[in-house]
Amino acid sequence: MLTGDLGALGLRPFLSVTGIPAILAEWSALLPLVSHLADHDEDHRIIGGLALEGHLTVGLFPKLGYLDGLRRLLQYGSAFLDRANANSVSTYKVWDVNWGSVFNRANGSAMSMVTEYALRKQHKAIDMPEDVSMEPSGFPGKAPLPASIAPASCSQIATKSPFRRYQELHIIRMVRPNQKRSIRGKMVLVLLSRTGKVAYHIFLVGLVVMLCLIGAYGSATMVLNGLISKSMCRILRVKRPSGYLESNENHEACMLSAVHENAQNWYLYLGDRGVIDWMLNKTMLAMPSANRLQTYYFRMAHLLQLLAMTFVAA
Repeated sequence: MLTGDLGALGLRPFLSVTGIPAILAEWSALLPLVSHLADHDEDHRIIGGLALEGHLTVGLFPKLGYLDGLRRLLQYGSAFLDRANANSVSTYKVWDVNWGSVFNRANGSAMSMVTEYALRKQHKAIDMPEDVSMEPSGFPGKAPLPASIAPASCSQIATKSPFRRYQELHIIRMVRPNQKRSIRGKMVLVLLSRTGKVAYHIFLVGLVVMLCLIGAYGSATMVLNGLISKSMCRILRVKRPSGYLESNENHEACMLSAVHENAQNWYLYLGDRGVIDWMLNKTMLAMPSANRLQTYYFRMAHLLQLLAMTFVAA
């Protein structure tokens, strides 16, 4: 058991928390550091979240490097955006089935996050039949293939090749909701309202005060750092382009996407032309403008977060 009531700074807390088992104290001290280690995907998620939410955001305990990523975003602007979207997770090719055009994802980070969310509860894959018959005139304007050069059936190929490389097609339909919101959706709207945000900030201030009273100064510093960073993000405004999510066509979208032509996983996006075309082929945001002071703040916030986490773990 821990018997001393003085912390690493030698300051006596207002509220005594003596009697905590040593193993519990050491585990709880290492938990913040382990849970928030730097992630190589953070830049990718910063850009994706910015494109989807329309503003910068900071969580209660951001991962190490996240605040520095915000600093680099404000400092380098579109260059940071291009590098983040060039992440291997987001550099997918897109084939527009209706128009026959081929291009790279314009908002790869945002679309990867949406696809990951849509497939989080995907059902078991459905196997396609081995024998697939081709219509003689399957393509308009083209003559049927002669029998001598007609493609072999899947069963014939299977008998000749001992190895099969199966491909998966994920079908994602994107529509605009027109039904009434569920109870969960209404609760999310309340939390995102001005009243909900004020209540959340008041809760964080109370949490900082409570942590200071029990002598957890390192944890209090991390929460306060996140609270100030969140407020700083609210000051930065991101503008949407004109005609955002509007469609200039009178038909639904049908776009196929994969990381390359020989990929095993393919994604077919069907539904609202405005939503799909904007997410895959158009710029969803304009880079936020920031002054030098705001950029310098996120650099200092990153260093303060690193010092606070290592202090708590030590």
